[in-house]
Amino acid sequence: MSEDWLHILEPVLLGGALGAVGQVLHTLVSTAQIHSKSYARGDSSSALFASRRFFVFLLIGFLGGATASLVIMGTNGVTNLALSHAAFALGAVAAGYVTVDIINKLVTWFPPSEHYTKSGPRWSEEDVSQNINLGLDDGTLGPEEPQHDERSVGMFFATTRADAPLLSEGWFTGERGDRIAFGKAFVRVPESHRLGKIELPMRIRLLSLNLYTQTRDPTKHFVVRSVDTVPMEEWEVMIRSFPSDTALVFVHGYNTSFEEGLYRNAQIVWDLQFRGVSVMFSWPSRGHTLDYTYDRDSALGARKAFVMVLKRLKAQPNIKNIHILAHSMGNLVVLDALAAHWQDIASLQLGELMMAAPDIDRDLFEDIAPTVRKVTAGMTLYVSSADKALIASRILAGGIPRAGDVPSKGPVLLPQIETIDATAIGDDPLGFNHTVFAQSRSILNDVGILIQTSRRPPPDRLKEIRGIPEGAATPNYWRYSE
Repeated sequence: MSEDWLHILEPVLLGGALGAVGQVLHTLVSTAQIHSKSYARGDSSSALFASRRFFVFLLIGFLGGATASLVIMGTNGVTNLALSHAAFALGAVAAGYVTVDIINKLVTWFPPSEHYTKSGPRWSEEDVSQNINLGLDDGTLGPEEPQHDERSVGMFFATTRADAPLLSEGWFTGERGDRIAFGKAFVRVPESHRLGKIELPMRIRLLSLNLYTQTRDPTKHFVVRSVDTVPMEEWEVMIRSFPSDTALVFVHGYNTSFEEGLYRNAQIVWDLQFRGVSVMFSWPSRGHTLDYTYDRDSALGARKAFVMVLKRLKAQPNIKNIHILAHSMGNLVVLDALAAHWQDIASLQLGELMMAAPDIDRDLFEDIAPTVRKVTAGMTLYVSSADKALIASRILAGGIPRAGDVPSKGPVLLPQIETIDATAIGDDPLGFNHTVFAQSRSILNDVGILIQTSRRPPPDRLKEIRGIPEGAATPNYWRYSE
């Protein structure tokens, strides 16, 4: 390579490096703005380097600085460049700083879409009393969205997940955090929604590579409108201002991301037309099938935080009834927490505990469930022999049945705990019946009536639930008729 080319290449590379420095400064400034205005979440700038998007921005900054160096050399000439080192450095850094902003004005490579916007407008304490209602007049479910949409479901959340890096997509990861994050979220339910379904854009994937994602259409797909973290004290103020005395706490199961938990909770609240305080407790599940052991350990690690959330919820003067709906491995969080702290939480006077397809060791369930029964108004266990996810869990657990399974010897039977066999209505088109509780009109009807009335026995709620043995004065358990 000739010396003339080296004279050009060296300053271009130097300009590119300075442009990358400019983009780092831009990122740090943006981080400080987001940190102070929206999150107050304690992220360190080192978390940014875990994001692939950051390295894309770094490359763009490099190209911006390199381009600026060529412009400066064309203006001043290569031989005069030594006389203006300061101007050269300042120009390259500035170019790297603004390049991403310029590109964002010209193209939509990384738009802040409805799906990935990290936070919506904050509520001040004086806004809370005006912006939160039950929706009894206009049909809104949950906290009223700042930009009202009658198909938006508002919910509160508490999570022990780690925060997502600021430049990544999403809000929380599947890793374990070092604190409880509180907040509120809004999810829009599409006009084409069918009961029990979570309508999402179609994706075509090959291993971990996403080959195609259908464009998200709010009229056809669930959309996360906003997710906003708030201090615990502000979270409590919002709940105190909610004109309802009933809360429904949903605890998701294994293989569930934070975003998937939002969708499932929104679907349940919408399909139930639940008008009270909706709270999702999200523990650190990685959302991957192969991370079963990690998820199980994470569930156990979330027990203390779950108890604290229940206490903070019941401490609000308007909350008189707390019902809990736990799914899959979420039952491990709930049951183990309540059993371990039953004396400490007896004063909470918890309402109904509905255990859907619990992925918990049957022997452990039979050991701790009677203790949990002491601190709840009632317990209902939904089981199914068609649950393929629980069959897989049983294999991973060395052949020991799960509490939500129905083995050859029959379902779990415990005093004062109603067991309902939902095998007959387990109709999942993909062949995985693990969310049958949320996809069946009959089960959702039963859950809704149970929350509203605590009526027992089950046939008094729904006629399609029959006692087993049929005709017995005191049935051993209950089953949906085929």
